Amino acid sequence: MKKILLTLFFILSSISYAQTGTATINGVPNQAITNITNQALQNNSITLSAGCGVSTLGSVVLGGSAATIAEQTLVNAQTGTTYTVSSTDCGKLVTFNNASAVAVTLPQATGSFAAGFAFYVQNIGAGTVTITPTTSTINGGANIAIAQGQGFMIVSDGTNYQVVLGKGSGTFVVGTNGQITMNVSGTMTGVTVGGDCTINTSGNLTCTKTGGVAFAASATTNALDAGNINIGVLNPARASSNESVTFSTTPTFSTSTYASTITLTGNVTSFTLGAGTDGQQKSLTFCQNATGGFTVTAPTNVHGFFVPGTTASKCNTQIFTYNSNQTAWLADSFGTINQ
Repeated sequence: MKKILLTLFFILSSISYAQTGTATINGVPNQAITNITNQALQNNSITLSAGCGVSTLGSVVLGGSAATIAEQTLVNAQTGTTYTVSSTDCGKLVTFNNASAVAVTLPQATGSFAAGFAFYVQNIGAGTVTITPTTSTINGGANIAIAQGQGFMIVSDGTNYQVVLGKGSGTFVVGTNGQITMNVSGTMTGVTVGGDCTINTSGNLTCTKTGGVAFAASATTNALDAGNINIGVLNPARASSNESVTFSTTPTFSTSTYASTITLTGNVTSFTLGAGTDGQQKSLTFCQNATGGFTVTAPTNVHGFFVPGTTASKCNTQIFTYNSNQTAWLADSFGTINQ
């Protein structure tokens, strides 16, 4: 009996030793590595999981051609008014196209959305897209709005979401001649010619200029080419409408409009025209009423003032330019009389 037990011990020891250095290759168990040729050792049992935005690999033979990893960006096109970002959106471009507002929920930046999770968004519809994370912040806030034509890259840092802005707010300084050159795909509305210009998150351009005046977007005739808005040298007041002044023997003309017109029903003993910006132009028109024969006397800060015609029902116009060195308005023309 003792001899039988010893024999079984040696047999089991031999089996254990024989299994040393073996592996399961291509689904076949207990294969010795030394007995498998290069050609037979393929990656059928070797799996490389592709990361976010990376395509999976094909079969690779050890000792054969090198494998390549291809990056890819797929598009997830959304047309509804609500959407919840999925972990499968990692590396994708998610587009939104709806005329109404779109509410997008972004899960908390943990788990499948932890550090390394990143995706792109683009709003191609008219409705504003608002992305609201659960618990986490986005770009430091509770949510972020995307207007039509805007696109972002959103990246998780493991706690919150950071945003690479495709287009956002900014401040632009205008040159000394009032020149503005910028690229913007948004809508230009309510522009004021000025020294500082800002673009809000909706792509609206607003500018201000010391001593300048506002003008409607429809009044601009600047080139709009592929989203490029080039505003050249503009006189601060030329874009404004004509000012109609009620008659007074001592009227006041605004410096915030290019042209001022007054109908004379009596003599003007003096008028007020305040200081303008250097190089600013001003047009003054004096019209006689049906009676006619009235005169106009200019103040001391208006140089080269003409003698308006006195013919009934006729108008007289003269243009002036402000000179800051002389703190006065200088006549640009001899004026047009009785027209």
